[in-house]
Amino acid sequence: MKELKHINLMYIYDSDNSEIMKSLENISTNIIKVESLEEANTLLKNKYIDIIISEKIILTEQLKYIREISPRTHIISFKNYIDNSSYFDAIKLEQIKYLNPTLINFTIFKEELKDIIKTLDSNRSNIIQLKDAFTYDKYNNTLLKNKKIISLSNKEDMFLDYIINNQDRAISYEELNSTLWEGDMTHNALRSVVKEVRKKTYKNLVKNISGVGYRIDL
Repeated sequence: MKELKHINLMYIYDSDNSEIMKSLENISTNIIKVESLEEANTLLKNKYIDIIISEKIILTEQLKYIREISPRTHIISFKNYIDNSSYFDAIKLEQIKYLNPTLINFTIFKEELKDIIKTLDSNRSNIIQLKDAFTYDKYNNTLLKNKKIISLSNKEDMFLDYIINNQDRAISYEELNSTLWEGDMTHNALRSVVKEVRKKTYKNLVKNISGVGYRIDL
C-alpha cells in the first residue's frame, strides 16, 4: 500500500497474534505499537499520529480526550457490537470509523483504510451536513436526523454513499449500473432506490440530471 508511505499509524493491540497488525507491519514501517490507551495518550502528546487503529474498546470519555490532544487524528475502533451511542460519538467527534472484527479480513480492512487516507489527504470531514437536520457519516455509512438513525436498505445506502463520495459531478446511469448493480440494473430498480432515498430524506437531496443521471445537492 503506497498510500501508507507518509502516514503515521498507531496500533493499540490486544494480542501479539493480531492478523491485521502483522499484515500492516509487512507493508509499513511507520507503525507505533502500544498495549494500552494510557500509553497511546502519552505518545500523542509528543508525536503527531495520522491514524489510530485500536483493537481495544475506546470509551466515549477516552475518545473525547484523544480528540482534545489530537483534533485531526482519524480513529479506527474495533467493536463486536456497535450501538447507537457509538454512532452518535462518531458523528459528534468526527473522523471515527467502527469496524466489527468478526466481519473483516485484511483485504477488506485495506479498502477501509484507503478510504480513510483519501479523506485525510483531501482534508475533508467524513461528516456531511445535509439540509433539514440530516447528517451523513461516510465512515460508518450512517444517516441520522436529530440524533435518530434513519434505516436504509443496502442498495439505498450504497447509492447515497456513492453519490455523496462523488459530490462534484453527475453520476451516469451507466456508471451506477456497473458499480452498484454489477451490470444488472433496470431503470425501475434505480428509480425505486432514488424514490426511497428522497422519501427518507428530502426530495431535493438527489437531483435528476436529464439524459445523464443523478447528482447529490449539498
